[in-house]
Amino acid sequence: MAELGWMEPWNANVSTESHAAPVRVVRERLQEWKLLRKSKDRLLLTPAARKLINRPTMLWHYIADRLAAPGHEGVKLATQLRVHWELTGSQPPWNVVDEVVQLALHDRGLRTATGADIPLDWASGLRIDVYQTLRCLRLWGSTKWGSDGLGPSDAGIRFLLDVQSRWDGRSI
Repeated sequence: MAELGWMEPWNANVSTESHAAPVRVVRERLQEWKLLRKSKDRLLLTPAARKLINRPTMLWHYIADRLAAPGHEGVKLATQLRVHWELTGSQPPWNVVDEVVQLALHDRGLRTATGADIPLDWASGLRIDVYQTLRCLRLWGSTKWGSDGLGPSDAGIRFLLDVQSRWDGRSI
């Protein structure tokens, strides 16, 4: 956390990852993207990660590909919504954003395994997961974990536009 500039006075005594949500989120995303793996209680770079070291353009494309095609339709839809909101500045009010995600999931035909509508807490979980993913990429340009500013930085906008360009052309 100190290396990334996320150390704040209130969390200066953080000693484990379980007490440092930003570090946990970054590790989880790196594992999901197959850039990091655990072996004998150690975190190791994967072969893909070793190929991307010191190659920022290739890393950019690799992560943009992962965000554009996360492997689950619900995560993809929640990502599409979040990217759209960030690029247009049109996020719904905070008190209805989860309902908007839930409605979009319903409209896309996504249901639970039993055929029921996606519960609101699942929609909320998807929204939070996607937001945390984008936060760990620091698209808002701030070095502080909780400082997103008013919108993405210029580089963040370029990255989000790149992710958006990788989708299959379906509108959200």
